[in-house]
Formats: sequence, structure tokens, C-alpha cells
Amino acid sequence: MSVDYTIVLHPTIQNFVIKQGSGNDPTLLDVDWRGFGVIGPVIINTPTYGDVEINLPISTFERFTPSLALSIKASDAGQLVNTRLMDGDEIKAQPIGNWHFLFDPTGIGADASQYGFQTGSVISSFTMGESSLREGLIREQVTESAFNSDKTYKITSFESSGNASIDIIGFANRDVLGTSEIFGVTPNAPEGYASTSSGEFPAFILYGMAGAAAAGGAAIMLISKRKLDKEKGHYQQTGIDPTQLTGVQTSASSGGYQTIRGEAQVKGLEDYNQHRSYYDEEKPQVEEKSEDKPSSKGGALPKGFESK
Repeated sequence: MSVDYTIVLHPTIQNFVIKQGSGNDPTLLDVDWRGFGVIGPVIINTPTYGDVEINLPISTFERFTPSLALSIKASDAGQLVNTRLMDGDEIKAQPIGNWHFLFDPTGIGADASQYGFQTGSVISSFTMGESSLREGLIREQVTESAFNSDKTYKITSFESSGNASIDIIGFANRDVLGTSEIFGVTPNAPEGYASTSSGEFPAFILYGMAGAAAAGGAAIMLISKRKLDKEKGHYQQTGIDPTQLTGVQTSASSGGYQTIRGEAQVKGLEDYNQHRSYYDEEKPQVEEKSEDKPSSKGGALPKGFESK
């Protein structure tokens, strides 16, 4: 059996402005609200089932299968099915400094003025949910347990990995106030700052990437050279010094001319004739057989001509 829980909340958050800014003086925004959740039961009223609790997984079994719910709660799986569903602690546990940041300078917000921003401000985007060396592995959480009824049943809980995004009208700079993280927001980005999704990256990032590529290439070349030097020690190829070779004639006269043919032989070895190729050895010649033909003393005569 598979039971899926999907809860969509549309909260309204108020009083998150810590300090109102003006001009180059940034507006300070509270960002600790990003990891909100609910501890304990949450009961809603539905037309079909009346009051229903939606924060604890066991509530579904208590509503539709009470006896099964008792067996589960009395086993080791009791803690698993009483884990709250509305839990944003994973998002709160990831510092804003580890989120990916981009800003769009073309953002236009008509209602931005009521929060102290000018219309036409940039839009800052903070995104969390991608695994990397900085954030670590962000993956789904899997928990297993079991309970006994007519036999032993295994319960496996799959919780999707946390992901979140925050979009702010204006250029937002992350900061820390006491033990809380905040955003310092100005209508526009500081002069000379370039980190947009469509513009240029900061120069230090480009130089850093180029330096990393150069270091990687140098490391690969060094490893390849060491490997090649090591292989040369085992597979070094040697040859014969050309000064130790001498030319040997391997052709013979044929009729009235001499062919130009020869090969190299190492000095000091036996004569070439002692290791001549099989095809160079003399073989008996096959004479062409000719038949005796009567000799004719006369020339060609017309047909029917008889000599007397």
C-alpha cells in the first residue's frame, strides 16, 4: 500500500521589515521565517469528513483503519507515523550564504513603493536545493521501520529533498544580525557589481576558473609525462647503429645488363650467400619444348597451282 501526503500552504507573512531604508541606506528584511512549520496536530474542517487532522501521518489510519492504527502506534513504527508533515527545518538549516544568488536588473514592480522601493528596481533571486561541494548532498530522506499484526510488515517513509527560492524586489545582500540572517536591500545594485544571469560574471570568478583550468591542464600533462617515462623504462626500443651496416649486392647479370639491387648487412656476420632468401636460390630452368616442323623452301603459291 502507498499513501501520499501533499499539503500546499499559502501563508501571509507580516512584520518582516526590521528597518525601513531610504536611497543608499538599505532596508533590512528578516529571513528567518523561511523555515516555518507546525508542531502538533492541525485540524481542518472538510465537507465530506468533517474535522480532519493533516499534520501527522497516523491520522489517516486513525480515520479509516482504527485497528491498524493501534497496531502501528504500539510498535517501533509509532514514532515514524507521528513525524510532522509541516516541517521546514531542512530549509532553515541551510544558511542563505550557501544559496545560489542571481539578480535581474530589468525587474519592474508596480507595488514596490509601499515597501520603500522604487519601481524599476532589480529583482534578486536566492535558490536552494542543488547539491554541490558547498551545500553538501541534498537528497530525499528515507526512514524504515516495522510493525506486527498478523505478520511483520515493513514501513518505509520517503520525504522529498528540500528546495526553496526567494525573490526580492531590489538588490539584496545577505547579512547577519545577532543570531539571525537578514537581507539588506537597496533599489539598485552597487556600482561595478556584475553577477546577473544574462550579464558578465565578476572578474575574480573568471580568473579563478581560468586558473583552475590551467592548473588542471598542467597536472594532466605532468601525470602523462611521468607515465610515459615509466613506460619507456619497460618498452624502450633499440636499433642497429648505421655505422655497423654494409651494403651487399644481391642481383646478378641478366643477359647484357646488370640490375641495381642490394640490401644492408651487419658487419662481421656470415656472408650474405649463407642466409640468402629461398627465392634468391638458383633453381633448374624449364626448357620450352619445341616440335620439329618441316622446312619449306618455296614461297606462298595460289590455290590450285601445281609445280612441274
